[in-house]
Amino acid sequence: LSTAISANGNLTSLSLFFSRNKIGDKGLQALSTAIGALANITSLDLTFSGNEVGDDGACALSTAMDALGNLTTLSLDFADNRIDDKGALSLSTCIELLANLTSLELNLNNNDLKSSTFDHLHELQLSVRNASHSEWFTVGGDWKLGVIVVSAAQLKAMDRGGTSDPYVRVNVGSDKPKSSNSTWHKTVVQKKCLDAVWWDASVYDLSSFRDKGSFKDVKIYFEVMDKDLLKDDHIGSISLDIVDQLDCASKLEGLAPQSDDYVKLLKTLEEPVAHKLAIKDKKDRKTGELTVCYLLMAGDKWRKAWKPYTTKARKVLSKR
Repeated sequence: LSTAISANGNLTSLSLFFSRNKIGDKGLQALSTAIGALANITSLDLTFSGNEVGDDGACALSTAMDALGNLTTLSLDFADNRIDDKGALSLSTCIELLANLTSLELNLNNNDLKSSTFDHLHELQLSVRNASHSEWFTVGGDWKLGVIVVSAAQLKAMDRGGTSDPYVRVNVGSDKPKSSNSTWHKTVVQKKCLDAVWWDASVYDLSSFRDKGSFKDVKIYFEVMDKDLLKDDHIGSISLDIVDQLDCASKLEGLAPQSDDYVKLLKTLEEPVAHKLAIKDKKDRKTGELTVCYLLMAGDKWRKAWKPYTTKARKVLSKR
């Protein structure tokens, strides 16, 4: 396989799916050497979960990716391996230097990582997504809603092995969109678990709801799904009413800037709101818990508020 990749040096996209094999460090080292020579590649998708890969393999892949400066899309699924902090931090250091990266998906669940390293990887993934949202920060005065899906716990097992492959769908509107609607945002799939961590961010423009007179009716809709080969299963869902924040936003627009009431309301809006929500199935039975945060900000303030968003969200959650 490494030889075949090396023989196709002009590839711009490469996707390899070798889950549950025994490729190990030596196999990944050989593949990494070939991948590192793909100077024109812009999209790389590697699924090597359950392959007995350790730090040597992760570090070899990091070295290879150092040469892939044109990468814009990167997906690495190395769940259920033997990677510890050394290998994970080597990958994160390499990824941080990929200046053209606009899409990043990382899954290192069930490796030998400290919680601090795991958190660092999620923050790295979040920072890449945040940077890709820069187009939303150019229009002054329009209200934006940032939503972070933090984690899920005690999810219902949907698969025979007693686990699930959960991901979360997010949408915003005055009415719940149909499941087939393409506007749903999806987190990555976390495989074979009942507790999952995402720190996944998405941003929504609320100006159209204000134009229609339904600004205060906006809700956030969450659906937790179990990924399957044929049809994904519904684990549970919940909607979140954000009327208090929307009411603050409406009042703010009618106040003089720098007035006492204006400053007070603005400080209220600049703090992320955190919730731990009970999700329920279609028969109204509790099937798990979902932790989320959201932040409502307007055009010129949004750019400043978004950067420290994750840090603020963590502080809010630590108090709960």
